[in-house]
Amino acid sequence: MEETIHGTTMPVLELSLQPGEAVVSEAGQFSWMSDAMQMDTNTGGGMGGKGLMGAVKRAVSGASIMMTTYTATGGAGSIAFAAKVPGHILPIDVAPGNEFMMHRHGFLCATSGIELSVGFQQSFRGGIFGGEGFILQKIAGEGRAFIELQGEVIVYDLQPGQSMRVHPGHAGLFQGSVTFSVATFATAPRGMTFTEQGVVDMDGGLTPTNTWSYTVTNLVVPVKWLHVTTSPTTKGRATVIWRPTPTKLVTAPTTSYTVSAQRYDPRTHLLLGAPIATTVGGAQLQTVFTGLVAGRYLFTVTANSDAGPALPSKAKKRAVY
Repeated sequence: MEETIHGTTMPVLELSLQPGEAVVSEAGQFSWMSDAMQMDTNTGGGMGGKGLMGAVKRAVSGASIMMTTYTATGGAGSIAFAAKVPGHILPIDVAPGNEFMMHRHGFLCATSGIELSVGFQQSFRGGIFGGEGFILQKIAGEGRAFIELQGEVIVYDLQPGQSMRVHPGHAGLFQGSVTFSVATFATAPRGMTFTEQGVVDMDGGLTPTNTWSYTVTNLVVPVKWLHVTTSPTTKGRATVIWRPTPTKLVTAPTTSYTVSAQRYDPRTHLLLGAPIATTVGGAQLQTVFTGLVAGRYLFTVTANSDAGPALPSKAKKRAVY
């Protein structure tokens, strides 16, 4: 199996499979595939055991009950999985003794030898009732898995005995050898009652380990306002207009904007195919898409700066005639 990750802001994973090779994902998550690929959807797929018990294990961890196995039959085939939100796709190699823990919505796809279940690193109470409903998926078995993390990804190497404290919303992925516990502390903003916030204490244990922390799109919103206009009289055309946030809220000047349009199914809320993207200068606050196929689209504007990768984005859904 050969893998290629296309794009940056909204990456797409494309897998090339030889005859007989297979990959497993949650039902309905693929973006496109060649006609040599055959689908088989059931409650097994090798993910956490077959049948009802395997489905229950995945459901508790936040994964889908139904899994689909895509197999190259009669010749070489290819299949693609597109990211659902701006972020990164990370490949990891899993083997006995090299398991991983990830946040509950991080699984994209994997080879059929991978097992997916709820992660009970400390206890059921520590995994579920960590202030904000903290749930982790455990990736075990043997093979290669692909993880989707939102926003930007920062990797930390924990040395033996080293520890760090992470907000539950930013604990993206870490090796199974990392020991962790969930603690809560009370906060009382002015005029409000006490609430509990959870934190995850991670310890490197006896050997060097890796943790992957990710950002989320509600920290800084460099695009304050987004408007999309379409017209039935102008077929396949959409005008996207946006406004930046006040300069004091942005850590670095915006050098350019990446604007993308991607079709989605309003019934299943799944994105369809690869996004159509264009980049404009930082002083330009609108762009026009032409030649779009009629349907519902998700339009996204992302601000870029010289200080680092793309900043969080703003999105809006509109119908194109």
